[in-house]
Formats: sequence, C-alpha cells, structure tokens
Amino acid sequence: MKDWMKDKKNGEFKDNLTKDLFGVSFSEALASATCVYCRGKAKVFKDEVSEKEYKISGLCQRCQDETFGEK
Repeated sequence: MKDWMKDKKNGEFKDNLTKDLFGVSFSEALASATCVYCRGKAKVFKDEVSEKEYKISGLCQRCQDETFGEK
C-alpha cells in the first residue's frame, strides 16, 4: 500500500479534499495531532489499528467510533 503523503500528487489531492470538506488540510491535521472532522485532539487511540486509521483518514478515536459504529 502506498503512503499518501510520500506521493506528492496524492498528498496534494488529499490535502485539497480535506481542506474543501472540513476546512483543514490532512497534513495540517496530522502535524498538529488534531482531527480533520471535529478538530479535537487526536493523540489517544484504543489500538494500533485505530492509530493507523488516523494516519489514513485524519479521524480521531471518537470520530472513528461514530463513523464506523463502534462504542
């Protein structure tokens, strides 16, 4: 699997998409450890899979749980 941020074209696309949808770019959110959706802190995750998901989607644990139906 390709790392989005290592591929400049894909990284720019993802940044532009999240900026348009949420008002913050994916790379800005990751750099400040915040969630692209709720803008809350994204530092604590329940497991390694959730932490990896943050690096893919930019969603904090709470937003992941709400999005994917976890409690």
